[in-house]
Amino acid sequence: MPALYYYDGETKRPLVNSAYDYFEGLTVEESLTRATIKQNFAKRPDGIIGSFGYVNSDSFAGTAPYQCKHEGSTVERVDELWGNVVKKYWKAESQVLFRPTGWNLQLPDVGWNFIAGGQKRRAMVFDFQNGEWIPSANPVGLNGSGGQTGGYPAILERRVVPETSFTGLFGSPPG
Repeated sequence: MPALYYYDGETKRPLVNSAYDYFEGLTVEESLTRATIKQNFAKRPDGIIGSFGYVNSDSFAGTAPYQCKHEGSTVERVDELWGNVVKKYWKAESQVLFRPTGWNLQLPDVGWNFIAGGQKRRAMVFDFQNGEWIPSANPVGLNGSGGQTGGYPAILERRVVPETSFTGLFGSPPG
């Protein structure tokens, strides 16, 4: 995942250079936790079958929305003999991957243009050598609404995968 922050003691700060530019291409590993959920159903669990790759839209098992992703499931029809009676049911084993920072993309809000007075404008810098304003060769920090920050850019979060209620899919796990 992109490295956008660092910790200064206990304080989380933007990982930028002294001119407030993010370092391009820096990544950091993040520890993930995989949980296995085993369930039995009287009917085929179509909701589980159709939700591979989805993230949780609700709080689930103590996590915030968008921190869990349905990585996949094994679903099979089972005929089991109990005494002289055959019980028929569906067995599902699902994998859910927990990511502490969530599955949304985090993007620095930067660009060569900005919005001022409702108009889109090109970011300019002053060329002291030639005494004139020229288009910026680098993106400038934006505030999340298109305006220039003159400092740290805002971080935009974008969900790029579908969402569903994990409590609706998997139920509430025991506490």
